[in-house]
Amino acid sequence: MQGKEYRKRNQRILPFLLAGILLGCVFCLAVLPAWRGKGNAPEQSGTEDIPPPEEEKDGMSAQIPEQPVPDEAVVQMPDGARAVKILCGDYLGSGVIWSVEADTMVILSTAHLLMFGETAEIFFADGSRGTAEVAHLSDRIDVGFATMRTEGFTEQQLALWGQTVPYPGDTPVYATNVWLVASDTGAGQTIVGGCVEGQRFVPDMNNEMLILELTIESGMSGSPVYDSEEHLLGIAAAGKEGETLAVPVSQIVDEYDNVWDRQ
Repeated sequence: MQGKEYRKRNQRILPFLLAGILLGCVFCLAVLPAWRGKGNAPEQSGTEDIPPPEEEKDGMSAQIPEQPVPDEAVVQMPDGARAVKILCGDYLGSGVIWSVEADTMVILSTAHLLMFGETAEIFFADGSRGTAEVAHLSDRIDVGFATMRTEGFTEQQLALWGQTVPYPGDTPVYATNVWLVASDTGAGQTIVGGCVEGQRFVPDMNNEMLILELTIESGMSGSPVYDSEEHLLGIAAAGKEGETLAVPVSQIVDEYDNVWDRQ
């Protein structure tokens, strides 16, 4: 009797259990996918703008490092006044006042510029100008000299230009804080900072050249390169992005002495 009663009771409960299981399945299929896609994100309307992440609010300006301020003492370097612009034939380049003696001024530049004419127009950093005669082109290094009369220039100008001071002793093959000074055709100068990172033989130049970690632009060949104590280290002769080749001043001194000793 007890077994029959137990079976009857189970038969009465079974429909309710099946209905509960069915309702549970329906709930899982209908509700859980929507809940899972929502996650824990706050509810947002379709028309509301979403602000960008905090680090992007200022755009690229937040990623540009602050630029160093040039050393004012270096920018106003007196030797910078000795840088000149040179027009020889149809070619424009640069140079430096090598010396001012008695009634003659000697201008130093590259041979590959001064080879294009017997005379050259010289533009000084203070806005004055004059004509020089090409006096010598080296056949062993990329260096040339031109001479011009000092007549017509003031005593103040000649005293300011004075004479270039070469680096004493052998030209250093490593140096920090060097400055290339290029003059414009009008009054003004362009100063490019960098360093000397070595010296090596350059087959195209057939010469030992200083390797400068700085970039020159068209028309800057022949520009003087100074150290922080205003000693001339050399003149720029060629270059590419991030690297400039310069003729060492020790070679320039030897060339100048050989030329003028023969005269």
